[in-house]
Formats: sequence, C-alpha cells, structure tokens
Amino acid sequence: MARSELNHNWDHCGKTRQQRGYGAAHDRMRKHLMQTVIMCEHCSAKGRATVGTHADHIIPKAKGGSDERGEISTLLWTIVDAFHDEPIGHQAARLHEELAVF
Repeated sequence: MARSELNHNWDHCGKTRQQRGYGAAHDRMRKHLMQTVIMCEHCSAKGRATVGTHADHIIPKAKGGSDERGEISTLLWTIVDAFHDEPIGHQAARLHEELAVF
C-alpha cells in the first residue's frame, strides 16, 4: 500500500504542533535520532536491516509521552502506520517489549 493511500484522521483539537509539544526540543531529538540511529529499531530487534524513516513516540505525547530518548524510536514508516492502527496501550506495550533488546 502506498503511503498516500493511508488516511489517518488525526484530531489535534485545533492546536498547532508547537502547542501540542512538538517544538524545537522535539525537532532536535528527532534530527539527532535520524542522524545517529539510522536503522529501524523494530526491524533490528527482529533481525532485519531496514533504514528507519521516522522518529516516532512509543507513547504519543497526547497520551503522556515525552521527548526523552527512551520514548522515541526510529522506525520504518510502514511500522509507524501499523502501530498507529492499534489501540495505544497495545502498541506501546508491544513496542517496549520488542525494543527491550537495546
């Protein structure tokens, strides 16, 4: 499935990305991860070598997640979309468990 075919209807309650906590500190952490981690952490935990394309929160900021390194993973976009299709508690528990090897 092409990325353009995926349609997530995110409700941000009319807030800007900065109002939701995605400001300069978040951008610096994301940039650092994309430059240093490189590989998809989920795929690496499964023994596959795939370049990560997104730095994504394990627990979304809207649900109490933070910009700490342990709360953000570098992932392949198809993995990000699959996680976002799961209920939040399930995705966070599964991802924490799978990334425990790091």
